[in-house]
Amino acid sequence: MKNKRMLLVLVFAATIMLGWLVTIRTVSGAEVINEQNELVKEADEYAAKELYVRAIPLYERAIKLDTDKTIDIEAKLLICYEAYGNQSSYITLVEKRAEAGTALEQEYLTAADYYIESSKLDEAIELIKQGIAKLDSQVLKDYFEENRYAYTVRSTSFTEAVTTEDNDIIPVYNGEKWGYINSSGKKLLNAVYDSATTFDDTTNLAVVSIDGVYYAITEAGDKYGVDDGSEYPQMTDVHTITIGRIVGQRNGLYSYYNYDFEPIAEGHQYDEITSNSCGVAAVKKGDKWGIITDGGAIVVDFNLEEVAVNSHDCAFADNIAMVKENGRWHLIDNEGNIVGEETFAYAKAPESSEYIAVADDNEMWGFIDREGKLVIDYQYYDACSFSNGLAAVQTASDWGYISLANEPVIASMYEAAAPFQNGTALVKLAGQIQLIELEYYED
Repeated sequence: MKNKRMLLVLVFAATIMLGWLVTIRTVSGAEVINEQNELVKEADEYAAKELYVRAIPLYERAIKLDTDKTIDIEAKLLICYEAYGNQSSYITLVEKRAEAGTALEQEYLTAADYYIESSKLDEAIELIKQGIAKLDSQVLKDYFEENRYAYTVRSTSFTEAVTTEDNDIIPVYNGEKWGYINSSGKKLLNAVYDSATTFDDTTNLAVVSIDGVYYAITEAGDKYGVDDGSEYPQMTDVHTITIGRIVGQRNGLYSYYNYDFEPIAEGHQYDEITSNSCGVAAVKKGDKWGIITDGGAIVVDFNLEEVAVNSHDCAFADNIAMVKENGRWHLIDNEGNIVGEETFAYAKAPESSEYIAVADDNEMWGFIDREGKLVIDYQYYDACSFSNGLAAVQTASDWGYISLANEPVIASMYEAAAPFQNGTALVKLAGQIQLIELEYYED
């Protein structure tokens, strides 16, 4: 009996103690809220008078108390930071709110602007992408689209250049001779050649000519092979190299040769040959084109009137090509199947997996997708297909670049413009080649 009484006493004591703790916590929480309210009230009064230097410390103290009102107080503090010009504190708080998922659309925009003003585009883009993921805001998406393309322009002393698939080593012409530069405009090989091809990615060799003789050269400019005419008639033209092979002309016809200029496909002689891509190449016999595999098998017989060729001498890009039959252009895949139902009066070759330039009967240019559907209406005087998210277009007499959303990205001011390859494009201004180097931010 005595034990039962003792147990009851202990239970009663514990209940009283628990009640005291709840009361203490309730009083303590109320005190925190009251303290926070007093700080915010005073800060509000200073902020209303634009006395931000006094309002800001009070708001900062208030948010450290961390109640359910803290998010709203942070918003007030951001307004003061912005009005006071405290960009770094504004950005820090927005980053915190973004991480917590409480940042507002305008806060993302303002913080991104501050980043851009400080030449921190990477940080701005990353923050906006975070905002898009959290809010799915069209305003933030539009902001991203407007700012995703940063670029620098470098001038050169050359009058012509050949775009390459990666634009690491670019053939350039100074009005007399050809040489090579990199994408930053730095000279790699002196301009001493009468002609020059791009370098082959598979062998790191190119073909140049000096005084009518063709040579294969290394990236250092060393001679690797020579077409000296000792075993075969000398070539009269080399217009490209492709997957470890030279496309050269002997006796009026083009075929494939190794880098010692020896024939490697004597049964394949054509009037024209494009570079191989997507496992196939376009070839011409007489006045008709066909498509063959890398091994020489016929994919499309010689009944095509024309085949569009892109900036790196290929008909196909991402398994799609543009060909002409019965006076109209249409898409085919690398197995020869017709893609889509639409046909076009004029067309350019695809440069990538992005939109393809086509024109109507009035010779105004627009763009189609890979299924042949018109996605950008006919409105330009000329155009190149998209690559790296941009396309060169001619408005009146000048060339510039647009985005996939048909928004101008690089102003129309150039005499000529080539597609972007590996983030670099070649343009011409006042008769000189310039290099535009793009920093492109993916979605």
